[in-house]
Amino acid sequence: GRGGVRGADAAFLGGVCRGVEAEPGLIPVASSRTVSGGVEGGARLGVSARGLWGPFRGTMFDVGIFHPGADSCRDRGIGSVCDRHEGVKGRECGRRVVQVGGCGFAPLVCS
Repeated sequence: GRGGVRGADAAFLGGVCRGVEAEPGLIPVASSRTVSGGVEGGARLGVSARGLWGPFRGTMFDVGIFHPGADSCRDRGIGSVCDRHEGVKGRECGRRVVQVGGCGFAPLVCS
């Protein structure tokens, strides 16, 4: 499941980054007017780490998993399905991470 993928991603990033943490909480925001995307309380991402894009730069990753044989994916190519999932993750959490957390964001989409 997602927990296993998050753990594997965290272990992999731990080999090249510092401060790797699985399922970090997002900073709470008071209003959806101040920040776009993913404003619900208690929101968490898959993994956070420092040092991937720069020595002190933080990056947060959100993990998405899909089954390429699912009805919603069957008529699309795997690249198209990955692009769609990456777009959803970016809209849900990416803007909030960049605006409030001040760090980078990258979706990790797996099939």
